Amino acid sequence: MSKKRKVSNDEIRRRSAKNARRTKRKKKNRILTVFILIAFAVAVFVVLSKTVLFRIHDIVVEGNERYLAEEITSLIDIHEEDSLVGMQTQPSEERVEMMLPYIDEVTISPRYPNTLLVSVKEAGPSFKAATDSGTILLNAKSKVLEWTDAPNAYDVPLLIGFDTSQVEIGHLLSDNESNAAKLKTVADILNYANEFGYVDEFGILGIKKIDIIDEYNIILDYESRIRIFLGNASELENKLVMTMGVIQKLSPSSMGSIDIRTTNTAFYNPAGY
Repeated sequence: MSKKRKVSNDEIRRRSAKNARRTKRKKKNRILTVFILIAFAVAVFVVLSKTVLFRIHDIVVEGNERYLAEEITSLIDIHEEDSLVGMQTQPSEERVEMMLPYIDEVTISPRYPNTLLVSVKEAGPSFKAATDSGTILLNAKSKVLEWTDAPNAYDVPLLIGFDTSQVEIGHLLSDNESNAAKLKTVADILNYANEFGYVDEFGILGIKKIDIIDEYNIILDYESRIRIFLGNASELENKLVMTMGVIQKLSPSSMGSIDIRTTNTAFYNPAGY
């Protein structure tokens, strides 16, 4: 009868270490296999999504009133049967906003599985400005909307003192550097005017003209009866609060001017208009 060989402690440790290494390799191999399978599945999904899945079957336009859906979609370089995955929307959005100026914002987004959604926000005129060739209408962002032969039909403030020599429909008046700072002042004036009651009972703004020919001598026309001399654009909030305080003490038919250029006191001159 053969005698069993005694296994030393060192050999037991070597065998245990060898088994541990083998188990570790198997675990790594399983992880690697799973990773490869997942990567393959993702690659297949990406390929299918761009070639077979998520094809555009419908293009839906919402929020449009002034323009037909066909006018909008004709400017979008994304078409039926294109894939919703990985599409570039910014160039088309910018093209629509420029070519159809009454569209203030447009967002093109996928509605899975097969619909392209075009959401538009339209905006009408907030200002008008005289040029050598006529009058232009502008939205709140100073985008040129159109030329008009009937400026009095639009009850929005007339801007005076702006460079309109190179205006183009669909482009911003603020693209001209000399206009950008003035437009910031206009925005501040109108924000304060709406806040402090320069509107009538129907919400129509009482400021009819904003003259910034001289940035140190800004002049407002209120309801075509009161001229307001603001001076420069400093302390606009305080100046407009004080000016409205004077206007509220006058009769609705009063005419004249209010001068608040040099002091913290608003001077009313009934003969100043």
